[in-house]
Amino acid sequence: MLKLRLRLPKLLGAFALAAVTVSGSAAYAEYPDSTIHMILPWKAGGGTDTIVRGYQKGFEDAAGVTVIIDNINGAKSVTGTLKASKAKGDGYTLLFNGSLDLTSNLAMKPLPYKVSSFKAVGGVYTTPTWFITNTKRPYKDFQDFLDAAKANPGQLSMGTAGSTHTLLSHALKGATGLDFKIVPFSGGADLKKAMIGNEVDIGQFHSPVMINEIKAGIIRPLAATASMAGINYEPAQNLKTLKDYGIDLPPVQITRGIVVPKSTPDEIVAKLEEIAKKAAMAPEFAKFGATFGFKPVWVSAADYQKQLEDEVELLTNIKNKYIK
Repeated sequence: MLKLRLRLPKLLGAFALAAVTVSGSAAYAEYPDSTIHMILPWKAGGGTDTIVRGYQKGFEDAAGVTVIIDNINGAKSVTGTLKASKAKGDGYTLLFNGSLDLTSNLAMKPLPYKVSSFKAVGGVYTTPTWFITNTKRPYKDFQDFLDAAKANPGQLSMGTAGSTHTLLSHALKGATGLDFKIVPFSGGADLKKAMIGNEVDIGQFHSPVMINEIKAGIIRPLAATASMAGINYEPAQNLKTLKDYGIDLPPVQITRGIVVPKSTPDEIVAKLEEIAKKAAMAPEFAKFGATFGFKPVWVSAADYQKQLEDEVELLTNIKNKYIK
């Protein structure tokens, strides 16, 4: 009898643990069963906002629930990203952003979150950065801009939107020894307006943002950070890269994707990865990609997590080299 009494608490504990495990498994089996909120840390109208809305329908179909896009703008995407990092890890609050937009902020200064504050779900859209100008400006290619900047120190302007492009602008100044003004905008939507209004000499965007304006003859592409062979606009497929102009900077590319708070159970992350992959391969998103400029991709959760970690290291090295 005494042995039974001594063993009883252990038995009850084992039963309780088993009950929690079964209950948790059942909850995961039902996921998702209510509305999912996808935080987009930029205001409406920018490139990443356009991509997430092109992706939304396929994600809803794959998840079987409504997906609401929450635009939480501020501090070059830090405001929305911070909110996502503090969200409950139940799989109903996701963050959709560009890899470089997340990692460049972390490279520039200490923040209340890190890459390790999140678990990656996967990446769905990868493109290089390109440098563009209003066709009213005299620059026919990037060399024209470089020559003009050399001849007119401190007079030319380069518009940026987000820490990535601000960082690249400083790196470009450092790598070339040129002096031009860096003009930061709050986001891609505002910079697009400035480019159409011919307010800056050149601007940086994650391609293929402004491709419609390029096709319309309003904007001209000058150079890219990496190969543009994947763009479905043939005149831009052979656009020269910075390397072609003798500028020794890494061929950075951005991958738009999804992360969740680190407290999200692995079982839910795995389900989200299945949903996200199915949505990335959906006909609706392929049709969007054909219109927007590039084919969708799929980057697994493990590969996307590593990409984010590697980008922080790369961008931190660039910052330490070119920004004093």
